[in-house]
Parts: sequence; C-alpha cells; structure tokens
Amino acid sequence: FSPNDILSPTVLEKVFDENSLRNYVDFASFQNAIYIEQTNTDLQFLEQDYMARLSNNELTAVERQNIEEEFKKKKDSLLAPIYNLIYVNGGQVKSHNTHNHIPAYLVPKVLNDILAVWVDDVTKNRDVFKYRIALYGADFIAKDAQQSDSPVRVLLSLRKNLQCLASQIKQMRDFPGARLVRGENNLSLNEVSETLEELENTRINPLLYCVVGAQSASESLQSHSYMESLLRSLQFKRNELQEKIAVLTDALAAYQSSIASDKRAHGTVQESSTPRQGTGRVFSPSVIPQFGESLLSQLVAMSGYKENMLFRQDLTKQIIDNGFKLAGLDQEIAVYTSILDSKKTNVQSANPDGNRAISKAEFAKQIKTIKAKMVACVKEMHSIHDKLSNRNLQPATYVYSVLSSCQSDKMYPLTRSKFIKISIFGLILVTLCTMTTISLKKDSLPN
Repeated sequence: FSPNDILSPTVLEKVFDENSLRNYVDFASFQNAIYIEQTNTDLQFLEQDYMARLSNNELTAVERQNIEEEFKKKKDSLLAPIYNLIYVNGGQVKSHNTHNHIPAYLVPKVLNDILAVWVDDVTKNRDVFKYRIALYGADFIAKDAQQSDSPVRVLLSLRKNLQCLASQIKQMRDFPGARLVRGENNLSLNEVSETLEELENTRINPLLYCVVGAQSASESLQSHSYMESLLRSLQFKRNELQEKIAVLTDALAAYQSSIASDKRAHGTVQESSTPRQGTGRVFSPSVIPQFGESLLSQLVAMSGYKENMLFRQDLTKQIIDNGFKLAGLDQEIAVYTSILDSKKTNVQSANPDGNRAISKAEFAKQIKTIKAKMVACVKEMHSIHDKLSNRNLQPATYVYSVLSSCQSDKMYPLTRSKFIKISIFGLILVTLCTMTTISLKKDSLPN
C-alpha cells in the first residue's frame, strides 16, 4: 500500500459527502488541508543515541564502522510504517462559505471515517484481503448459448462448469472454519456440493442420454465426432498422468533404496521394535554417536534426516494428488464411453428416457432450470467466500491499527504586528546587553 492511497479523491469525496462538510468548507480546501506524515519516536531516540556515540573523537576507524553497522541493523528493525494523519483546521485554509474550518468535535470523526472508508475501498473494490480463488461469476454461468451450439455441446459445457464449481468448493473446504459458515441462503459448502452433484446425476446426465439417443443421423454424426475428440483428449491426459505417477514412484523407490544403502555403508544404528518383556511396550534405544572416526559422518546423516523426510513426503503427496486426478479422468472417460456405446448399441437401460424426442421448448426450459440452480449455488459460494475472508483475514486489523487517539494542537500565525513587536523587543534587549557590557568594561579598567 501507498500512504497516498488513503488520501485518494474517491476516499475523501465519500467522507466529505457523508459528513456534510460542504456546510463548513469546500472540497478543494478540505483536500488541501489534510496530509500524512511518517513518524517513529523509537527511531528518533535511536538516532540521537548513536549520534552521541559517534561524536566521540577518540573512536578509531574500526570502532566507528562497527557502531555504524550496529546502527543500520537496529534501524532496519525499527522501520515500522507509522504515520500521522493530520488535518489543518482553519489557518491557511480558505473558503467561500461563512465558516473556514470544521467544528472541533467533528474532526476526530472525519479522520476515523477516512481510515474506515479507505479500508472498505481496499477490501471491497480491490479485493485485496480475500482468499485467492478464481470463483466463477453468476453471469458466466447464466449466459445464453450460441444458436450454432448443439444441445450436446450445451449440456457438456454445463457439465464442465459444474465440475469446475465442485473443484472450487474442494479448495474452499481447506479454509479455517469453512464447514461452519453458511451463505446468504443459509446453505453450507456441503449442501452446495450436494446440490451440484444432484444436478449432474439427476438432470444433466439423463438429459444428455436423452438428447444423444433422439438425434437425427446428421446431428448424431456431429455429436459423435465431437464426443470422440473429447474422449481422445481425455485419453491423452490420462496417459500423461500415468507416466507422471510412474516417474514419481520410480524416483521415490530409487531414493529410498539409496538412503537404505547409505545407512548400511555408514553403519547407522537401526531402531529396535522388539517389545520389552513384561510391559508390551516397544523399546527404542537412543541413538548416541560414538566418538571415533565415523562421528562426522553420523552427524551429517542425522542432520539430513529431516530433509530426507520432507523430500519423501513431497514425492508421496504428488503421487496421491495425481492419483486423484487420474481417478477423475477415468470417471469422465467412463461417462463419455457409456454415452457413445448407448447410441451405437441402442441399449434401453443406458437411456432412461428411451429414444423419445425432446422438443426445443422443453429442452430450453430444463436448461433454464439447471442454470438457475447453478447460479444460486455460485452466489452462495461467493457469500461464503466473503464471510470466510472477512472472518479469517480481518482486513481492518491487518491494514492499520490506531496507536493513539486524536489530538489537537493550536498554532497561531505570525502576523505583521506581532513581528514588529518582537523585532522592537529584540532590538531593545540587544541595546541593553551592549550598554551593560560597555559599562562593565569601563568599571574594570584601572584608574
């Protein structure tokens, strides 16, 4: 963040309008009278301390350099962004209204409102303090399909969007407290996930079987080639995942084998898992390095134990994640294969609605119903996402914290009459001091 963002015209205009400040000053005067000043009392004390230490003329060059390096390190640790939000009320502020300043009781509220409006702008309009998930928008789901798109493509597109929403819900479940938060319609993430799953199993998939089974020859040829291309793409992804899993598995096995061989070569003591008699507990003797020639190698092996464990955990996690992706691809391939087989073999059990042709009006009505439910789920996901971000990230606490309350100081300008009076007084004082000095010198001279 930049301190100038706090005094942006958008923030100041909103505060100016909400507090009806036009009754006291115009906006230009208000904007020119407020500014931000960086301050840090600890840093000032530190500079004074080291200036006194460096003023010692008896310091050597090495000692002076050490003190300067010590000062730089302490200064870096104290460079906290501490600012003062200052408003000059009256004085140089000019206004065409009757008054040229804001009432004193209103100034603290105006300053606090500036910070509150700035935080609101940062969190809502810029989405700074939100979990980084690219959630689908309701408009993207509700957009109408092109006229050239076949019913099969429309259904497959909806099915793909639905699966992306399910993947986003899976990511949101990892946030703290995600299972306890409910959206604007009082639905939890689990209930939204069940709604999407129900849409896929009871609405989209049966309608897809029905549309494919009732197509004409030309439409069937187009949808068949389109689905076969999708199926080939999924097969390529599946083969890629299988190769990746095989490479990771081989790497993990080779790494474990090398670790085992290193342990045998260095004579590393293996922990015993033999139960102690009479207790049933596993006895694990402590590994104490023996002082000798192999001491260094044993220390190196013990220090690398944590790195080895983390590396194995990372490889295992990659294998598991890719295995889940592979299972999802297998399910998609099975669905597409089943749809293609149902058209080829015309199996009645694979097509719950038979070959009954569905009218365009009925198809459009069902698509509209599916989209409406998906849009409701998307809005609920956005609501839960906003609540989790505000509850866990707490933008008002992270953006700023008030270290001291509002304070007012009166500063009087130096007018021309005051300047003349001070000048005359100073001249008289200098004259008296000069005359006194001359008189003392005369008295001290010998007669």
